[in-house]
Amino acid sequence: MREIDNIEIKSTAGLPDVERYDAQLKALVITREGTLPGSRGFGLPAGILDLGVAQSVNLLTIELSEKVDKYIPDITVADVDRSANDKGIVQTQIHIERRV
Repeated sequence: MREIDNIEIKSTAGLPDVERYDAQLKALVITREGTLPGSRGFGLPAGILDLGVAQSVNLLTIELSEKVDKYIPDITVADVDRSANDKGIVQTQIHIERRV
């Protein structure tokens, strides 16, 4: 199963255009930092998603918040939840809201 299939974007306040932000956030999450020519800062540091659920949730929230501020300025990251099922598959939920 691909990592992108385990990422869910949720709007905390009925944000319009959630589909657009869904695509942008998923691209940000699955892209490794330093691999996109012309925008080397886009993406997350390598290995951040490989950390355990408890270890990665705070780091992921901080990294996503910083990257969203720069690359998707219309929204903010309100919260990030990660959980693993009994098969070890990690589900990630990213809660977003409109920047005011």
